[in-house]
Amino acid sequence: MKLSPHFTLEEFLRSETAARHDINMTPPSAVLANLERLANEILEAIRQAVGGPIHITSGYRPLTLNNLVGGARNSDHLTGSAADIYALELELYEFAETCRFICNSLPVKQCILEFPPEGWIHVSIAPLGALPEREYLTALRRDGQTVYEVWDA
Repeated sequence: MKLSPHFTLEEFLRSETAARHDINMTPPSAVLANLERLANEILEAIRQAVGGPIHITSGYRPLTLNNLVGGARNSDHLTGSAADIYALELELYEFAETCRFICNSLPVKQCILEFPPEGWIHVSIAPLGALPEREYLTALRRDGQTVYEVWDA
């Protein structure tokens, strides 16, 4: 099912962990609406800014899957409002700077550079009717813990 010109529902539901644990990935209608907004209002703009494909490594996560992968209890992935992405043709830092630049004009809740230099970008859309927070963070591992720092421009 196409959610936007370049993104399908299947891309947001793909999970090896869910497959191994036989987790039902069928999103409720509210989650589907959020995924459609995320694809159209955020990911399409990032794709256009990058000038080519972006790959979704994690989209919607039902609670069981989120718990299995160690996701935050209040993760935006639970509501279909977030995706972890990388650009097929760009190095992570270049992709991160492009995301940050374009996200300044989008209804973004968070844009997180996760675990550089080999990581990904987590991007989430602000809830309908809410002002975009545009919180820019970097996630790092220190002493086995994930810590978040303000992503300085």
